[in-house]
Amino acid sequence: MFKAVDLSKLVTFFTIFHNDKPVDWLLDHMIQTKVCRFDRDSKDCRKQKDNVWIHYRPSLFQHVGTHSSLKGKVQKLTDKQFGKTLTRYPLRNPKAILRTTLRMYGD
Repeated sequence: MFKAVDLSKLVTFFTIFHNDKPVDWLLDHMIQTKVCRFDRDSKDCRKQKDNVWIHYRPSLFQHVGTHSSLKGKVQKLTDKQFGKTLTRYPLRNPKAILRTTLRMYGD
């Protein structure tokens, strides 16, 4: 999650570097740039990133297909738990009668 005030920075960062790295790498690099210091070790950097990075299980998104943005790479990774947990519950809408004067497109 990002604050609205950070979205323009995020979009600018992605726009500048989208030809250089996959967007998930760019996202990690942006977070690292914001929270990690050069005078600290990698353990501290990981801890700082974990403080701001939200991990959610099961995954909210799944890569579709095997095409990768990296030349010559085939994307085979899948989250085995993706789609197994019910994350949306069917709604029970009340009965209703709908009338309209709108015509179908093409009529």
